[in-house]
Amino acid sequence: MCVTQQEGSHESKANALCRVSAVDGENMLRNIISDFIVHQPEDGFHIVDPKTDIHGITAQQIANCKITMQQAQKKMLKYISSDTIVVGHSVYGDLASMRINHRRVIDTALIFRRKDGSPSRATPGLKDLTKFLLGFEMPQGHDSTVDAQASMMAAKYAARHETGRIIPSALELHGPRTKEPREEAIRLEANKEYTEAAKPTAVNAPVNEASYIDMAAMKKEGAGETASRKNGMSEAMIARSCRLRVHRIPKGISSRDIEKFFIENTQIVPAAVEKIAWLPNQNRGSCSVTFSTNAHAALAFESAKGPNGKTKVTNDSIGRPQKTIAVVNGIGKTYKNVALGVL
Repeated sequence: MCVTQQEGSHESKANALCRVSAVDGENMLRNIISDFIVHQPEDGFHIVDPKTDIHGITAQQIANCKITMQQAQKKMLKYISSDTIVVGHSVYGDLASMRINHRRVIDTALIFRRKDGSPSRATPGLKDLTKFLLGFEMPQGHDSTVDAQASMMAAKYAARHETGRIIPSALELHGPRTKEPREEAIRLEANKEYTEAAKPTAVNAPVNEASYIDMAAMKKEGAGETASRKNGMSEAMIARSCRLRVHRIPKGISSRDIEKFFIENTQIVPAAVEKIAWLPNQNRGSCSVTFSTNAHAALAFESAKGPNGKTKVTNDSIGRPQKTIAVVNGIGKTYKNVALGVL
């Protein structure tokens, strides 16, 4: 969400939609059915707070996106029929922000409550549920796809276990709060200096932590590394699967241009884009692009289109899928022979 304000008015809209993420309830870890940024502000409004410090999406990324509110609503209604059960945490607010009226919901903010304290503070946060019910910490920052996955896991937990007033206080679960006040976080963000490499925009966590949900699911099937080997996936393999490789990059393209390519052409925000490593005595380079989950990386590769909208996939010299993409640099020049591959 971001905050917008109507022109000529002091009334603000605190829940203006800026990103939508949805996962398949049957396979929430591997199947992200939708994840895109939504254009703001709507006609007659302006953005007063993009909340970049919370979700990592900048005001420029929100404004440059071409998906309107009406298009976002239409995209989501493809997946919602009268029989669909929509799961989320405080899901009423999510649906309201998309202007969708749907009654068949499971709201994990309502089926679980804090066991102590006043009724006005009885609603647990999603981080409280994942910590107490599922046994893992969510990463710092906010990623709507991770929220969708965690909400579905909490709902599936509720189908097999006790619900109601069972959640301890946030102090018991997480200890004393050490997070900086939001105003200080905004000030620090504004004063940061970035190198040519694009700053992380999806989650403020290393890739192996961003993939923690996959690991948690694997650990339910067995203990520790035994379960990982049983599934054929180590932590290193999962981390690797969250990355794509961009190579044959010519001089004239920066890491920021590559980040912009993914945001504008796939509607998926990379978690980080490495600084380009240039080959000695050549005008070519390569870099890795990290996404918040391996499903995001797969969706970004599938969605990326090449010159003239082509999506032909070939194999590199060792059999890995790759495709040719066209990247536009900061001054509007298009480079049509850049390669995007799977690691």
